Order: sequence, then structure tokens, then C-alpha cells
Amino acid sequence: MAKTAKLYTDQTNYLVVGAALLVAALGIIALLLAELKQDTWDSGVVGLLNVSGGLLAPSATLALLWELLAKRAFYNEILAKLDIRDEVRDSGLVGFDMNYLKTIDWTKELKHVHELDIFFVGGSTWRNSFVTELREIGKSKDKVVRICLPDPDNTQLEAVSKTLK
Repeated sequence: MAKTAKLYTDQTNYLVVGAALLVAALGIIALLLAELKQDTWDSGVVGLLNVSGGLLAPSATLALLWELLAKRAFYNEILAKLDIRDEVRDSGLVGFDMNYLKTIDWTKELKHVHELDIFFVGGSTWRNSFVTELREIGKSKDKVVRICLPDPDNTQLEAVSKTLK
């Protein structure tokens, strides 16, 4: 599981760096064209190139900084505030999605699962959607399913649960 998370992180890094370099290069090219062609091209076109280039290059830099540094720091800050950062990191969590019913083909995944660990903030919708599959897994002696449900008295998780509804 940890290898999968690292693979996603690496893919994201490459994609973000590649996209940022492309956008920054387009911005620099636009600025260079505006400078080189200011005497021969229409002033409106030159102005558009100047403005576009002036927006693209710094925007790419900001996007790169956000994706590679700030967003991850923000994620760690949120986990620290919930006081679950180390637990989440150590658990091998590989995904989180607000659209959990559609993102994963649960019927297919549950059919082939041998070991499954799930943490829910609120899990009744998911459980009710796949009750048949879960019963089939429960009949098998070689399959393991661990479902973690929240402490109903935890006010922090209660607040998170309300925002997800």
C-alpha cells in the first residue's frame, strides 16, 4: 500500500513539474515575442502577449509551490489539528475521496478482496449499498475485513461528519 501512495506522489510530482514548466515556458515565450516584435506587430497583440506572459510565468511558479509544498504542509497541519497525523501516516492510508461510492468500483473490489481495512467518518450509506457483498465476504474464512467507525462522542469528528453530509 505504501508503494502505491509513493507512486501516486511521484506521478503527481512529475505531472505538476511538467505542467508548470510548460506554462512557464509559454509565458516566457510570450514575453520574448512581445519584446522582439514590438516594432513590427500591432500594439494590441504585443500588449496581449505582454499581459499573457506576465500572468503565465508567475502563475506557473505559484502553482508549483502550492502543489509541491503548501498543499502537503496544509494536509499535515489539518492532520495535526485533528491529532491523527501520525496514525494516518502510519496506517498506510492510500486514498481519501468525498465521492467514495463512485470513485471505486466497490462491487468488483469486494469480490476479489482478501484483506480490507476501512475507516469511516460515517459509514451507513456505504455499508447499506454493499451489504450483499459484505455478507459474502463474511461467509469466507480466509477473508478479513476491518471497519473502523468513529467515536460518537468525538466532537472533532462529529464536526467533520456534518460538513460531509
